[in-house]
Amino acid sequence: MAKPLIATDVPGCRDVVRQGENGLLCAVRDSNALARAMMQMISMTEAERAHIGRRGRAHVEANFDQRLVSELYLAAIAAALERRR
Repeated sequence: MAKPLIATDVPGCRDVVRQGENGLLCAVRDSNALARAMMQMISMTEAERAHIGRRGRAHVEANFDQRLVSELYLAAIAAALERRR
């Protein structure tokens, strides 16, 4: 969707969101950190938010494409089967 993100700084989210590059991360269970991130996002221009969103989409396409993930998954299964032999 090419939208800028605000996410919690935890594994998984941290893999997708790169602080300041394609979104903002905030501390777990910290409503003040979330409010600051929201205010930071609101204070950006529409062009800045659009740019961050495009960078986020590019990051996801390059690293989390279904074909790429499936290929890596199948390679891991093949390697595990090979080790069992």
